Amino acid sequence: MLGRSVTDGVESTAGPVPGLGLLPVATEFAPAKILGRRTGQAPGFGDAEVSGYEIRHGRVRREGAEPLFTGDEGCHSGVIAGTSWHGLFEEDGFRRRFLCWVAGAAGRRWSPGDRPFAGVREARLDVLGDLVARHLDTAAVMAMLTAPLAPPPPPVVARLRPC
Repeated sequence: MLGRSVTDGVESTAGPVPGLGLLPVATEFAPAKILGRRTGQAPGFGDAEVSGYEIRHGRVRREGAEPLFTGDEGCHSGVIAGTSWHGLFEEDGFRRRFLCWVAGAAGRRWSPGDRPFAGVREARLDVLGDLVARHLDTAAVMAMLTAPLAPPPPPVVARLRPC
């Protein structure tokens, strides 16, 4: 989407459509989906470790600019960066360096915090779990989930009558 064009004959079957034109890349969808975990380094960000996952049909062809990560992945040009990896900002070191870069590009000073993402996520999930336990009738939900399915209602037959 950040690139010059997206050609999709797989999901939307829209064919070629223009992208936003912010990065010198073109994306073409292929029938086989790419699924998997990826790891590497981000040379433009102090060789920070990066990891994420891919789930996509698109094959991105860079037509200039530099890769964002080792292994020829992603693209950055000026202050625009893009990749097909999801979950990148869960890596504390990369997220902090990336946000420092963004702040610098915007002419702002910013200092990253030191709380790890995994710990923050775990604390939020604990709060959510406590709320569910306190306010949801989990026995009723389990009963609904384990009850046999009711038969579907009979079909509605519409008959037109002349006036």
